[in-house]
Amino acid sequence: MRDQLTADSELLRNMLRTAQEEADVIRSDAEKSVAERRRGLERRIAEIRGAAEQRVEEEIRSLDGRTEATVALLMKRARLRLEDRIYHVVDLRAREECRGLRSAPGYADIMRAWIVEAARGLEAAQADVLCPPEDREAVRQALPAAMDELRRDRGQEIALRLADAPVSGQGVVLRNSPPTVAFSNTVDDRMRRFAGRMREIVFRTLIEENDG
Repeated sequence: MRDQLTADSELLRNMLRTAQEEADVIRSDAEKSVAERRRGLERRIAEIRGAAEQRVEEEIRSLDGRTEATVALLMKRARLRLEDRIYHVVDLRAREECRGLRSAPGYADIMRAWIVEAARGLEAAQADVLCPPEDREAVRQALPAAMDELRRDRGQEIALRLADAPVSGQGVVLRNSPPTVAFSNTVDDRMRRFAGRMREIVFRTLIEENDG
């Protein structure tokens, strides 16, 4: 489990580093757009000042209000685009990182941790383990260690069998036998479960801190 936490921490650091780079580029573009719009409105204010004094004051008050409202709207739109872009980049980078782990020496340990996690969620005495063909050998290596870990940590005796039926993507799906329920620990489902936490971390470390 410590190996898994280390891998997740390294993955998160890589995700945040990539997101920070994207955030800097998008934030710079947004600031330039707002600055150009503000300069245009300020030029208009300057032109109005040459008109009759009473009309100038009325126009300036009205334009000042519109300027602030326009700037606030532009910043809000830029902020939403920035957040969506960061989350999209982080999600894509995380999936790339996971695919890259397939060639790492410790990939079987990662599969072991995912199998154990799924078995604890499934809570069945015996289960079939389904996985994509690309992960089959790593899962085969991981099964004995996963059963030992479940027995050692929880006293949970569970018979795990590598099933012939493949699944798409990356990771594992555990299905009780006979099949009535399943626990998916594929990358797609892990990313969905992690999405809320990922958004919170990215917002706090890349958006909220920079705004502050």
